[in-house]
Amino acid sequence: MEQLLRAELRTATLRAFGSPGAYSISEGRAYDTDAGPVFVKVNRKTQRGGEGAEPQYVNKFGFHKVTCCGFIPQVNEWQDDWPTFFVRHRLQAQLDLIEKDYADREARELWSRLQVKIPDLFCGLEIVPALLHGDLWSGNVAEDDVGPIIYDPASFYGHSE
Repeated sequence: MEQLLRAELRTATLRAFGSPGAYSISEGRAYDTDAGPVFVKVNRKTQRGGEGAEPQYVNKFGFHKVTCCGFIPQVNEWQDDWPTFFVRHRLQAQLDLIEKDYADREARELWSRLQVKIPDLFCGLEIVPALLHGDLWSGNVAEDDVGPIIYDPASFYGHSE
């Protein structure tokens, strides 16, 4: 791992400091390098999809690759409007997990009635895609002598609110 980090960071100095962070999904470690301190977070589980995709203009909602929120892959196929992206790639994905894990018939019935009403909630609003972290919580933030550090993004372009 250290050889890979030296090559990727183009540094001769790579000295670990502090205590390694053990998170429920990933491992984190701080290093001194030729260019200053860096924080590296590693998840050894492989991820499929999205590789080699070209970034697109940000006048749409989504992202150029699949990201993960924890172990859950997040499909980010580009959509022209926020309600379509939100329903299809965030809410429907969660309902699919509920269906898979619990076979909750009532949730499925309620969702079929709710999902058609969601676009009305955004009617008349101008929503401009904003780059979002997507998995911002206390386990994905730290601080060093310079200031705050935010890492492990599940980035996508979405509604800024």
